[in-house]
Order: sequence, then C-alpha cells, then structure tokens
Amino acid sequence: GVTAGSAMQAMIRPERIALQADDGNGLRGTVQNRSFLGEKIDYRLSVGEHMIQATVFGDDRIDASPGDVVRIVLPMAGIHLLAP
Repeated sequence: GVTAGSAMQAMIRPERIALQADDGNGLRGTVQNRSFLGEKIDYRLSVGEHMIQATVFGDDRIDASPGDVVRIVLPMAGIHLLAP
C-alpha cells in the first residue's frame, strides 16, 4: 500500500485541463505550441522542465499563442494518483 509521504505520480487527461488568462495565481505555464483542430485546440505547455498537453473545446478556448503565459487549472476530480 501507499503510506503518508510516499512519492506519487499524477495523471490527468488533456481534455480535463482548463486554461485561463494568467492572473499571477496558481500553476503557470508557457504555451510552446498551439494546434487548431476545428472543434478543439491542442496546446503544449511548459511548466519548468516539464511539458503538459491540454485539449480545449468550444467556449472554453482562450486566445493564447506560443510564448504566452497562461494559468493551468487541474480539477481535483480529474487527477488520478499512481504509485511509481
């Protein structure tokens, strides 16, 4: 089993991630790439040395281009923890 203080890996599906305009709070990422795919936009974001992929649909899309800093919202219900 897993004990308190154990290292874990977090997993979330790209479509569960929300992006918002950067307000200086929360997890911030820099847009590295944006691909418009009709009903959705796929973003590749850098957070420190890590890369995150987010897929944003319809009205939830924001106007963010490569180089822009955005706020990354990870809903708790979408996060799955895995023992390494």
